[in-house]
Amino acid sequence: MPTRYLNVNSRDVTLSYLYEVLRTKIEECTAIKLLSNYCNRCISKDIQKKGMEFLYMHGFQKEQELLIEKNLQAEDPEVRHWAEAYRLSNLLREEKLPPKDVLEQLNKLTPADRELYCFVEMLKIQVNMKLFNYEPAVNFLNIAEELFAGIDDHLLQQFYQIRYRQILLTYYLARNEIIIARKTAYEIINETKNPYILVDTHKKLGLSYTFDSYYLGMYHLKKALQIAKENDIANEVYKIENHTIPFLAAHFGKTENIKTKDLEEQAHLEIARGNKDKAIQILQSLRSKSPFQLYYLGKAKKDRAILMTAYKQFIHNYSDYFFGRLPLNELKKLADF
Repeated sequence: MPTRYLNVNSRDVTLSYLYEVLRTKIEECTAIKLLSNYCNRCISKDIQKKGMEFLYMHGFQKEQELLIEKNLQAEDPEVRHWAEAYRLSNLLREEKLPPKDVLEQLNKLTPADRELYCFVEMLKIQVNMKLFNYEPAVNFLNIAEELFAGIDDHLLQQFYQIRYRQILLTYYLARNEIIIARKTAYEIINETKNPYILVDTHKKLGLSYTFDSYYLGMYHLKKALQIAKENDIANEVYKIENHTIPFLAAHFGKTENIKTKDLEEQAHLEIARGNKDKAIQILQSLRSKSPFQLYYLGKAKKDRAILMTAYKQFIHNYSDYFFGRLPLNELKKLADF
């Protein structure tokens, strides 16, 4: 391992410069591994800050968490601010802190440079989209090009572009702009090896085929599940096995050997199997009434009023024009019947 190219005592070396130098000397995969070990040992302020993004984007989650903890104790307040932003990003992704609480803490951060400001703004958009508020995303789309142009670090800009495409994918899917959503998803898949990003992207790509193809949709969902299992992403394994795959299977009536612990999707499977009374019983036992639950109930009962309520919730409460097609299509079937 050519460690002579690294100097852990250099305060001035930048991550981008070191990465480019290493790539000219050794294979890229070796350079990445070498840098991943280096990030937690160096005293360079630039690498302390941007190393957290480098480690995350290359799937070195444990190393990133160690660097975050180390940076949270740093004397330099700028380094601490970067670490706090990445701590909140991880808490959001791992669902260990409610989105509203993440947003509240993000609003208290005061980024001292454009690079961290850009990261925090994108994180705020992700939080807002989890809260079904897409207005900040629209505003960001209008300024994104100018904001990215102000970042001189090409490596960091490359990473941020992937995060930006994640925002676009979520936004375009919710807006029912399927072609551009899929194009964005494939761009992400071709640009990153990060397992968390790949799981999320394959999930959304799989769901994008809800109204087109069971086989293409299930291919991407199983790919997401495979990646989640290989990287021990337990919360995603649970969601894919109990929510996403059962949903798509029930939607297309492919219910053989499909099981779920989720009552909502149990009802969906019963509808697909023709057991509508059992589905109604399950759904009426649930206290909360999500638009999916209302859609399932309206479908089981063939009730236009319930289906219309589901449609309005999808559109007005969740700004979800893609899944809003579910009750709308069912209403059309009842009208044609």
